[in-house]
Amino acid sequence: MDKDYTIIKAERREKWFSKQFNKEYQAYAVQLEGVEGWVELSQLLDTPAPAPGATLHGHTYATTVGENTYLKFKKVNPNFQNGPAAPQATTPGALVGADKTLDYAVEMLEELTGRRPKKAEAKKEDVVIDDLDDEINLADIPF
Repeated sequence: MDKDYTIIKAERREKWFSKQFNKEYQAYAVQLEGVEGWVELSQLLDTPAPAPGATLHGHTYATTVGENTYLKFKKVNPNFQNGPAAPQATTPGALVGADKTLDYAVEMLEELTGRRPKKAEAKKEDVVIDDLDDEINLADIPF
């Protein structure tokens, strides 16, 4: 659970590079009020170094490297409300339009693959052409 922690002591450790994010970080060992032992904290190089008396908001978690288990600190923005923003409501009209487009696409694919008989132009009545003997080769259809 995220909460505020006061820094008792902080020591600069090694710099390291994240290939995943293509950024360089500075590691620190910090002692936090209410937490036993040292906790690792990594920050971007342009982030001010942690100082005794300063407050960090976030949580600690255990990580294991080989046979050694130690604590790390994950900073969290206190203004962030437990996850991404809720999806915005979509107007019913937008959904109807999307459904029609999807229905049309499905009908076209069914006709092109021979799973649905082709419909001729409607004049006075619908005429269904279901006496097609030729196989449809999907490679011949320009998508």
